[in-house]
Amino acid sequence: MNTLSEDAIRRLPPVIDIPTAARAFGLGKNFAYELALRGEFPCPVLRIGRFYRVKTSELRAALGLVEHTDTAR
Repeated sequence: MNTLSEDAIRRLPPVIDIPTAARAFGLGKNFAYELALRGEFPCPVLRIGRFYRVKTSELRAALGLVEHTDTAR
């Protein structure tokens, strides 16, 4: 299992699947699905039919990766 780097996490699309989110947390895919089923995944998980999805913004927040914005004008 390869954990995602901070840079790779910042480049993710707005919504990702559980295996990708699991890599960001350093979790295995099967364990991540178990956590999602129990409602214990480290960030909120959306269930859409039989699919599980994670908002990348929620993932970043759970990892403490705050978005930096330039407010200087």
